[in-house]
Amino acid sequence: MKTDLKNKIINGDSLEELKKIPSETFDLIFADPPYDQKNIKSLKKTNALYPVISPNHDAAGMWIHQDAWFHLGDFNQKTTVPYSLHKQGNGVYAFMIEGRASIEGESLEKRDALGVWETESFSITAEENSRILLVEVPMKL
Repeated sequence: MKTDLKNKIINGDSLEELKKIPSETFDLIFADPPYDQKNIKSLKKTNALYPVISPNHDAAGMWIHQDAWFHLGDFNQKTTVPYSLHKQGNGVYAFMIEGRASIEGESLEKRDALGVWETESFSITAEENSRILLVEVPMKL
């Protein structure tokens, strides 16, 4: 059976689509690398920061092949939490999803963002009904 797949893009679940191609059609097929899809609801902690993405395979949340850590914070009451950077030379991009917070005296409201670098740690004071995302990455390549 001849299959005309030259210069063709097949959009779909690679495991399902590969089953449709006859054996010995190709010497090698490179499909997408593994991207995990996980529900992070089980990771959620109230009035605390919790990791959702990390470069560590065995850490809570999803694994990423980057030197990056993503943390979420969901706060239903005024709370102050510390954040310690994972590596020297990293910085943090803080994005206020909902509510209000302050980072080392800098006020943030919904949709505000702030960069923090050249420090080992900092504190976040989140107000009631607030949600914040922290993205920690290297500051130099």
